[in-house]
Amino acid sequence: MPAFCRHACRENTVKRLPRYFLFMMLAFAAAVLATPPATHAARKPPKRSIKKIAGDLYRFQNNFHFSVFFVTPDGIIATDPINKGAAQWLKTELAKRFNKPVKYLIYSHDHQDHISGGEVFADTATVVAHKNARADIIAENRPTAVPDLTFSDKMTVTLGGKTVELTPVRKGHSDNMIVMRFPAERTIYVCDIVSVRSVGYKTLTDAYFPEWINSIKVVEGLDFEIMALWVAN
Repeated sequence: MPAFCRHACRENTVKRLPRYFLFMMLAFAAAVLATPPATHAARKPPKRSIKKIAGDLYRFQNNFHFSVFFVTPDGIIATDPINKGAAQWLKTELAKRFNKPVKYLIYSHDHQDHISGGEVFADTATVVAHKNARADIIAENRPTAVPDLTFSDKMTVTLGGKTVELTPVRKGHSDNMIVMRFPAERTIYVCDIVSVRSVGYKTLTDAYFPEWINSIKVVEGLDFEIMALWVAN
């Protein structure tokens, strides 16, 4: 078809478009431009709560993530701070409810979604982690407090006559995972390596096989009645 014919056909097509159709298109475009961006919409505040697990051991919720803390006569032993906002909220709540400072902050491993915000407690707390976690936190410049105290074998943290047993599970979800056991409360706190009624998270990045199976066996060998998890299923 000659070029002039194609052009003429296009002109005829445009002329045949109903006026109401053109009006609808213009109205739709105006409505889209007038709609405020989604970023301006009000965001829901994080879901946060504190609930007792057993004795003086409590569970702290930030949306769908959970950490634990242990209240003693001489201060508080806290675990994964989750993020800076969550840590600031928790610090305020601990001061109001217990009027005690955090003396120890224990990281389960080095991943940023667990340990961000550790600096919030650095003014009063000794930060504890596996030695491999400290190396990764420094190497990757994680936004948190660098551990002050590290270990490679089992370790016990004692404060105010109460104890927390720290057990490395070697490689699994990372190469610096630990499980925290609270003997008097018959409770363990486990992050990421155990999923109840579900499989591991997405593509299992930063994972080690078959070492992960060995990590689960370490958890199974601990003496406990209650398992507190990082993510609620």
